[in-house]
Amino acid sequence: MATKSIKKLVQSPAPLTSAEEELAELKLREKSSIADLVSIDSKQQTMSAVSFPIDQRACPALASFRDGRINYLQFSIVIDKEVIKLEEATAIGVHQLPGRVPDDKARYHLFKFPHSHEGDYLESNIFIYSMPGYNCSIKERMLYSSCKASIVSFIEKELKANVDKKIEIDSGSELTEEFLHDELHPKINLHQPKFEKPKGPPNRGARRIIKPN
Repeated sequence: MATKSIKKLVQSPAPLTSAEEELAELKLREKSSIADLVSIDSKQQTMSAVSFPIDQRACPALASFRDGRINYLQFSIVIDKEVIKLEEATAIGVHQLPGRVPDDKARYHLFKFPHSHEGDYLESNIFIYSMPGYNCSIKERMLYSSCKASIVSFIEKELKANVDKKIEIDSGSELTEEFLHDELHPKINLHQPKFEKPKGPPNRGARRIIKPN
């Protein structure tokens, strides 16, 4: 009898550590979020291209952006209402851009970046999708990712111009002036390293000349 009890004890799984319990709970929540997401009745039936209605204030704000009166717009998705909301429309400097990115919520941003390149002054329209990693739910991450194409299309239609660059970031700290410039104008390395002939064995002294007999 004692042998059976010992065998049963050996065969039973070891108790989960607190870290393993947290991981199991996170996986369970993710499965639940995905199941909820599948049941969402969006404008389109596939999650690859979701299109929600956009805040009516977005059109006049984009007109002001196009005319140069403002240079920054921010949009959010109101998940329970299935709409895209205009959060902010203002004029800012590039150094203020990082402070506009929330560290606990996903957002879409449109910024007109004034800069010089090869002697020319340019103003480039940059669309930024900020997603602060796993601080957002699975449902929120999937919806923001799926709505990107539709909001970019709407923006380009209203601006009557193309978005010059689309960027995805985790943190506002990435949005430095140098980073934006390099994204728009990637540096090309024109100086390829030359092939060097491998060196021969070290000199072992003067070569002897052997005279034939």
